[in-house]
Amino acid sequence: MDILSTTIAERGSSRATIGVDMDNCWFSAKALAVLSGHLPNARFADATALVNWQRAVKSRRELDYMRRAPDWSSACTSAFVNGSNRACANAIWSPTSTMPLCATTKRSVGAPHLTWDDKPMRPGEGTFFEITGVYRHYHCPLSRTVIPGKPTETFRNGEKAVLEVMEAGLEAARAGNSPPHPERARAVVGGSPDDVGLR
Repeated sequence: MDILSTTIAERGSSRATIGVDMDNCWFSAKALAVLSGHLPNARFADATALVNWQRAVKSRRELDYMRRAPDWSSACTSAFVNGSNRACANAIWSPTSTMPLCATTKRSVGAPHLTWDDKPMRPGEGTFFEITGVYRHYHCPLSRTVIPGKPTETFRNGEKAVLEVMEAGLEAARAGNSPPHPERARAVVGGSPDDVGLR
């Protein structure tokens, strides 16, 4: 923020009205305090989500970038499935990614977004991983569960439930429809986790 405020002043905007993202986890109260401290004559206005709304309509080049990012996601998925957590991280780690490779196994899956370690995946254990392919800062996040060997009946039931809910969601995601109520998705899989053998 020190450098940013200096740049703003050097460009002759120290008395300008400056829009800031007030409701964003990436822009802290400290950041606003530093900006306003260096630019006492500026007026700061809440411009939350303004840039995101302006970027909602993509150019052809942006769409091309967005279509290339999934290629990296697929490459990382293959590296993860065929190798190890470290193999995936070493294969296509990108310094421009906004998220690290996350991979959790067995009981640790209850704590989301844990980073990977050097422990090998074991037959019959589910490993949940989150990765994102990046191309020119455009991201394609992807999460998958990998089970080396033969999945248990519990995993099979879970897979069936997830696929059914995905199909129901895609069917409902049509122009003119309102977002489906969570109860509808729960009804698709039989009413509760107990009904499909997930507990």
